[in-house]
Amino acid sequence: MIESTRNEETQSTILVLRPNNSLTWRLNLVLLLLVAAVSISIAISFLIAGAWVILPFSLVELVLLALCIHYVAKQCARQEVITISEFEVLVEMGIRKPTKKACYQRIWSKFFVRPGKSVQDPEKVVIRSHGDELEIGEFLNKDDKADLVRILKKTVAI
Repeated sequence: MIESTRNEETQSTILVLRPNNSLTWRLNLVLLLLVAAVSISIAISFLIAGAWVILPFSLVELVLLALCIHYVAKQCARQEVITISEFEVLVEMGIRKPTKKACYQRIWSKFFVRPGKSVQDPEKVVIRSHGDELEIGEFLNKDDKADLVRILKKTVAI
């Protein structure tokens, strides 16, 4: 998902890149609770029937499912904020807050679109300045990357 805003006063463009998120955190918890209710009810029925060994495996399965849901939700919270002003290009990356920042002088920076290694691989959008390269929007799908390239072409010459 790409959000683009243009500030005419400062002549800058701000791009916010986020991965597509299929479920909110609340819906992820509802899904986990539904799966847990079914799994625990089946495990308890086997426990009553005398097959107690099913219960620990059911709990391990639920813990692993919860860890996987947490990991995916955390990765879907990633974002990149790209600020293109008259004199610089600032790229901030992170989860909920910037953990990595890169600042390039606009006059020396260049955006490149590189094809993927195979037909299935998406193309890569890269910013380069003074030999330093940084891929932007690596988590975007093919259509979103095409939108990013279109927006960048409007903003700066690629």
